[in-house]
Amino acid sequence: VKEYASEKIVDVYSIAGKQEREIASENLQKEIIEALAGEGKEFEGRESEVNAAFNGLTKHTVRQRILTEQLRIDGRGLTDIRQLTAEVEVLPRVHGSAIFERGETQIMGVTTLNMLKLEQQLDSLHPVKAKRYI
Repeated sequence: VKEYASEKIVDVYSIAGKQEREIASENLQKEIIEALAGEGKEFEGRESEVNAAFNGLTKHTVRQRILTEQLRIDGRGLTDIRQLTAEVEVLPRVHGSAIFERGETQIMGVTTLNMLKLEQQLDSLHPVKAKRYI
């Protein structure tokens, strides 16, 4: 796997966009398995071993890039942080709502308050019969 694809793996893991990198990695992994463990090939029937070697080489490549080039997988330096954003009062008619973003991760939090007698009623054998928070 190292002889066949080490340069290709370096190229794939130099792609900064997460989704593009994952698609390229999947395609490369399929290509490697077909080329090395496909029908009539040297490692025929040993797809899991080729896959494990690919994963190990990928891990090594990413770590080497961090150590030698001081760059993370998404192109940021070791001291760089992703852009953080937060926005409140996003939704009307609730008591609290917010959107938080860090890089490609997005989280939405919503809070609505009500009277205690309107809490969620649980129909189970468990001794707890109501739940205030979902």
